[in-house]
Amino acid sequence: RSKPSLLASIGLDVEPKEKVKTKPVRESEIHKQITQECNRRGLLAFHGAMHKRSARTPGEPDYTILLPNGKVLLVEVKTSTGNLSEAQERVAAHAWQLGHKIHVVRKFEEFHDLVKHYA
Repeated sequence: RSKPSLLASIGLDVEPKEKVKTKPVRESEIHKQITQECNRRGLLAFHGAMHKRSARTPGEPDYTILLPNGKVLLVEVKTSTGNLSEAQERVAAHAWQLGHKIHVVRKFEEFHDLVKHYA
């Protein structure tokens, strides 16, 4: 992007980390893996359908996951080359101001590490 990211202004780095040298994993595949992992762990995951428009709030993260002990994990899935939309950046910045973090994951392993850390 040519203009500075709204999230960069508050210290959140959500831009792709590296140039892709291999074929990126499809976002839908990462979603499938995350949903399976949440089911396996007995976590309650709220997730909108990817194949059709829904009545969700523009910029809302892909997943809201209820973890043990009252913890909530907010997750946005992007491919290794994907960027947040302006609406997603605004929601993430607002969430940050309220004391929440929307985690951007680009591969299943990143999600797995998040759950191990927070659950």
